[in-house]
Amino acid sequence: MSCGWHAAGGRPPRSPPHADTPTELPCPIPPALPVPMRDAVDAAVERLLAGAMQGRGGAVVVRGGVGSGRTTVLDDAAAAAAARGMQVLRATAAPAETGFDHGVTHQLVDPLLLGARGWHLAAPPAGLLPGRDPAVEYGAGARDRTLWRFVEALAGRVPLAVLVDDLQWSDPASLRWLTRLADRSAGQPIAVVGTVLAGQATTGGPADDGAVLRGLLAVCGSVHLHPLDVAATTALVRERCGPGATSAFLDAVGDVCHGVPSVLHAVLDEVRGLRPDDEAVAAVRAARPSALRERLRRAARLLPGPARTYLQAVAVLDGAGPGSPADRLSGLDPVDRAAAVARLVGDGLLVGDPPRVLHPLLGEVAADPDGWEDLHLRAARLRLELGHGSEEIAAHLLAVAAPLQRWGIEILRAAARRAATLDPGSSRAVRYLRRALLDDDSTGRDRGALLVELAAAEYTEESSTAVRHVGQAVRLLDSPRDRARALAVLDPALLRDAPEPLRAAVRDLASASPPGLPTAHGAQALDDDACELRLRILTRTLRLDEDEPGGIAAVAGMLDEALDATDPLLSTAAGRELLAVVLHGAAVAGTGSAAAVGDVASRVLKVASPQELRSPAGVAAGDGHRGLLITALVAAGGAGALTVWLAERPGADPRDRAEAELVRLACGAPSEQPAAARPYPDGRPVAFTVALACAAASAEARLDDRDPDRAGLAAHIRRRLVRATAALAEDAPALALECVLDAGRHLDHLGWCNPALFQWRGWAAELLAGRGDRAAALRQVDEELDRALAWGAPGPVQRARRVRDRVLGTVTDDPVVHDRPGTGLSPVEPVPPLPVPPAEQPRPDPAASTRARTADPAGTTGSGVAGADRLTAAELRVVELAAAGDGNQQIAARLGLSRRAVEKRLTSAYRRLGISGRAELRSRR
Repeated sequence: MSCGWHAAGGRPPRSPPHADTPTELPCPIPPALPVPMRDAVDAAVERLLAGAMQGRGGAVVVRGGVGSGRTTVLDDAAAAAAARGMQVLRATAAPAETGFDHGVTHQLVDPLLLGARGWHLAAPPAGLLPGRDPAVEYGAGARDRTLWRFVEALAGRVPLAVLVDDLQWSDPASLRWLTRLADRSAGQPIAVVGTVLAGQATTGGPADDGAVLRGLLAVCGSVHLHPLDVAATTALVRERCGPGATSAFLDAVGDVCHGVPSVLHAVLDEVRGLRPDDEAVAAVRAARPSALRERLRRAARLLPGPARTYLQAVAVLDGAGPGSPADRLSGLDPVDRAAAVARLVGDGLLVGDPPRVLHPLLGEVAADPDGWEDLHLRAARLRLELGHGSEEIAAHLLAVAAPLQRWGIEILRAAARRAATLDPGSSRAVRYLRRALLDDDSTGRDRGALLVELAAAEYTEESSTAVRHVGQAVRLLDSPRDRARALAVLDPALLRDAPEPLRAAVRDLASASPPGLPTAHGAQALDDDACELRLRILTRTLRLDEDEPGGIAAVAGMLDEALDATDPLLSTAAGRELLAVVLHGAAVAGTGSAAAVGDVASRVLKVASPQELRSPAGVAAGDGHRGLLITALVAAGGAGALTVWLAERPGADPRDRAEAELVRLACGAPSEQPAAARPYPDGRPVAFTVALACAAASAEARLDDRDPDRAGLAAHIRRRLVRATAALAEDAPALALECVLDAGRHLDHLGWCNPALFQWRGWAAELLAGRGDRAAALRQVDEELDRALAWGAPGPVQRARRVRDRVLGTVTDDPVVHDRPGTGLSPVEPVPPLPVPPAEQPRPDPAASTRARTADPAGTTGSGVAGADRLTAAELRVVELAAAGDGNQQIAARLGLSRRAVEKRLTSAYRRLGISGRAELRSRR
């Protein structure tokens, strides 16, 4: 492209003074330049200005869409011309001025005349222009000729840069004059630069049919401002936001802006202050800059009717193309539709292939609110007619404020079911169902079913709202099955703090069901919907009173039945939920076999889906499905295996971090946080809360009680443990012992007796031994050892034996045996990996464990009971007295035990000896 747009050898012939269309030039006009970058456009303008300085001017029109930077090109051209010493004449056409003859011309010339002599162009001073006095020249074309002579005279003094923005809005008289000026500029020191909205370059402005504008464009060269490519967009974003912009952020900006500079700058201004990383992607896509809104509103308002109608259809349907629903929704015939598409693409309001609106704001500004809602409703009906997906239709229904009819409500419910299936926990399902509930006028069972659907969508993130909606639904549902299905929506942990009517409904349904597990027909029975609901209600019943006295024993009492039905229970989500509750109850109570509990818990973790293991909001750490299984595995000695499992599933939820902290401490690993920042799980204090406190107390001296005002026994137990560690730090062992014994009494009252999780007896034994009460210390540690042996996990057994050795004063060189420096309650030992299942686990050698004891203050050696080598010392003392004829109360009084402790030791001894009662025991003497 040359600096001028004509051959350098001579001046082309001038057009007739009043011609509306230009004559054919001897040198063809260069074609439109497909330049993708501003640099090429700026270079063309620079060459044009340089040619004008040498007396070889020309004219060029910059074409582009809305926001493409046309005005910026003129600003840069004005600055470049002024820097060269040129006289700049600048004008901007506007739609409101298209009816004023020579409106643009006046903008160009009047500032010179008014600024220099105070004269107006309509009556310039005599002698200013060459030739005869314009004041006495009248007739058609007189003003055009006067203006031309004035500009020609001015160009003889100083090179001119004539810059006109938005030529499509120029009045016809100004366009004719500019056509003459552009035609004659090639041999003059005059550079004419104009801009035009590309879509209107062929249709013209509203004041004519486009012929006058096309005449001007025919005598000018043209360059195009195309959208920025990916590389240019990336460079611009990094220039504004820094080099640290992530690829996701760059992709989001590119998707929203489509390479249009003004849109890009408006969006980046809107998200200014955010780091350009992945977390800012949602803000970029949701940005609705007010400045961009006004620009797009103005562009849409100036569109002709068919183009505006088609733009609305494309915006509401988010796309167009051959056979698109937008064609039907717009209602345009093929001719009008083709013209509308050409105009919108040229103006840059439709971009891409297939075409889409430049920015979502166009949909909001292209129509008034009432018309926009009507358009969405028509689009929803059209999509329904065409068989589109329910979520596509629901998106339109959500934009309608008027009450929906029944078909719309059913579409929203179907869309919610689809959203919940494809993206569990998604907020889309909640939005659909809340709108459906708002417009639904049904009563009774139908409304109750809708409330249950809404609660199922809400409970993951808005559990309190879900509980309220289930409570409303239960009152509307008259069928037991419907009520059970409603209650099954809520996590079992949420029901413990639910209103009393909901808890009563759970108990009523449980009492109406047969006792025990519905496993009479194996896995086939569990596949039945009714049986699955029975499992759900049973699970919730067990959890209602789990942290009340005797409640955990009822849960643990189902262990044998659950273990017998492990395979069918594992095959359903309801069965896995029940297994988690029962295994947790057994682990907390110390009932059953650690190996069996650990084996089944690990199997549940393997087959449960991530959605099952995700705890809803409002459930405390360790109290959801995942937390129950982790607590059971830690108690069973499976912390080592859990470390690997958790490493593959890192969680950002504070509850996940608290559960991982328990596993680390159980493995003997140092905490990742100082004692003062020890995670205290939010929510209701539960067995996990106390287990975590016990593990932390074993590892370090002080615990931080973050919430001293919580009610309940679990919160009280934790506070007493906190006070015990503080007392030790203050060298007050008597107070520490009092706090430990008080915590232990409450743990026994609740039935939380497993020393693998609650090792308070070992701490009490060492504190008692420290003050010289060796007998009481031995009673505590023997009880701890008995419970540890009954549970069967190796870690607690080893720990209890080491505590017993220290109480008896046995010396050991094992460094693990000694307390860590500081004021910890007891040493922490590494826990072995997950135990093998019962069928593969070798039986411990009771005789070896008995021989390992270095002292026997009760004098149990030489017992006359056959099989005594299989009993612990504590069991053997009770057995000998029972074999001698003493009753349980007498034995308890002689040994300083409770009657319940005597009964438990006898039961354990009978099991080890393989006998059924006292009669067989006496026969073995």
